[in-house]
Amino acid sequence: MNSMVPLRAQEGVALLAALILVALVGVIGATVLMTISTELTISGNYQRGIQARYFAEAGIEEGRARLRGSNVSTTGFIADPLTGYNPWWSAYILTSSQWTSTEDRSFSKRYTNFIPLPGSQTNTRVVANSLQSTFPYWVKIRHKTEYDAERGGHRTTTPHYLDDDGSLKRHTKAHPGEIIYYGYPEGGSGIPVKFTTNTRTEAFPVEILTAQSNVKGGSSLIEVEVVHPAGPRVLSAVYAKTGVRFVDGPSVISGNDQCGVALAIPPVYTKTPSITQGRVTFHGAPPDPRQGPVDLHLLEAVQELQVGATPLSIALRQGRLGDAASPKTLYARSFGGEKSGALTIGHRAGYGILLVEGSVTLEGPLAWHGIIVSTGTIWLDGTNGPIRIQGGLWGNSILHLTGLLDISYDRCAIKNALLASPLSEKQWQQQF
Repeated sequence: MNSMVPLRAQEGVALLAALILVALVGVIGATVLMTISTELTISGNYQRGIQARYFAEAGIEEGRARLRGSNVSTTGFIADPLTGYNPWWSAYILTSSQWTSTEDRSFSKRYTNFIPLPGSQTNTRVVANSLQSTFPYWVKIRHKTEYDAERGGHRTTTPHYLDDDGSLKRHTKAHPGEIIYYGYPEGGSGIPVKFTTNTRTEAFPVEILTAQSNVKGGSSLIEVEVVHPAGPRVLSAVYAKTGVRFVDGPSVISGNDQCGVALAIPPVYTKTPSITQGRVTFHGAPPDPRQGPVDLHLLEAVQELQVGATPLSIALRQGRLGDAASPKTLYARSFGGEKSGALTIGHRAGYGILLVEGSVTLEGPLAWHGIIVSTGTIWLDGTNGPIRIQGGLWGNSILHLTGLLDISYDRCAIKNALLASPLSEKQWQQQF
């Protein structure tokens, strides 16, 4: 009997050890399962956060697209309806009619808070006005002001823009100051900058786009500054860095704005004296060709406007290049340094922006509405018909060979061409 006690004790110890092992395995298993569950939750939240970010970026892209074009050419086009630009203007793009202003942490009743609809830029009724209905986001668009720049660190010692409005005081949320523009301030150089002014300007405001997306388990808010391209600085109807030569005629070069919204400018601006032979009539303010020191950076202007441009192929040169409702931006490289080897464009009409890196021959009959920029020589050959340009003509040098030439400054044609071009990002940040 006594010999059996140790065996039973051993069995009890083994059972106890087995029970402890089972419990330990259970604890380890539960810990592993909890860890896996936690990791899956974290992974899921991360994926939803990434998804929300992509949705917010999609909202930014819709905002950029809807600031481009015009009411005539662009579906859902959004713009400040005030001609002189309102610092309190704001507009929303919504993908849901269930949106409330509480979703925008920076919502302010001081702003217009329009929700634009076709035919009504000033609608304030909450309604889904996005061009798509799949992605969950909302977008706010407004002009950048001095207060916004000061919140970002602008000081007179660390400037973020050229303070050209005559005031250096700090601003508040209730008094945001002047709108910040992107372009050429009065008396500035040939390089576009951000600036303020309390006088009339042809520059476009810097726009702030805020987009937020909320999905179950994830949220993202992105804020981006975008600008319309400034294009080359408008000093005159015709700009030629190294000179312009007009021959034959009768020809007319006018700096009087054909759409009547801008002040008159000189007909011609060059760094060296222009040469006029034959019957050429000049109009503008002043009405004679002007010589000055401003050196426009034509290559930089071409590179800025080239974004999103359509390559100018032989096929494109055979038909109408753009139209009044939908101006095009066209780009070509020309390696010929002489007229015989340069790109030739003519016998057609065009609307928008024509960019040539190199030299080009414009051959009549030709009617262009908008901007023409060449980094080389522009030959104007009106042998077979007149050359008419409404907008502006920029070249390193310009040689009028023969025939009727009619070039007139047209601010509306220039503005429509620039508005049809893609907006570029100047600053990007993800707030969460």
